[in-house]
Amino acid sequence: VLPGPAEVDREAAELAERDRRDRARAVAPLRQAADAMLLDTTNLGFADQVQEIVALVRRRLPQV
Repeated sequence: VLPGPAEVDREAAELAERDRRDRARAVAPLRQAADAMLLDTTNLGFADQVQEIVALVRRRLPQV
């Protein structure tokens, strides 16, 4: 059984609050590394995600 809209909204709010707390904590706050590459996979299927990752690596390391 799939969750309803209220359950999805509640879970999204809980995740957002968890992420906010993690970013704001004094010890080891959650942050993207300075040299990290961000890849938004929101609208990508698995095969497309793999293709994008391979393309990023090839641009970063031309010999690959």
